[in-house]
Amino acid sequence: MAITLRTAGALRSLFDGKQEAQAEGATVGEVVEHLGIRERLCDDSGKLRRHFNVHVNEGEDIRRLQGLDTPVADGDTITILSAIAGGAWA
Repeated sequence: MAITLRTAGALRSLFDGKQEAQAEGATVGEVVEHLGIRERLCDDSGKLRRHFNVHVNEGEDIRRLQGLDTPVADGDTITILSAIAGGAWA
């Protein structure tokens, strides 16, 4: 399954300065794990750090869904914004 992960400028260092990365997984958590960024996005208890907002297909924040267990499908887009990013993609 090909999932696109998009991120704002403040997090692009995780992806060699690129805005998007491709990954696989059946849930947001699996995609995060596949990309090797779980330690950056999650606290010691395994929960998403509060200063990150994560959305699937521009929908609700995953905290209002199933958290990292929120399912994703082939062709979906996960967007990660840092609270300091202000939503800017530049």
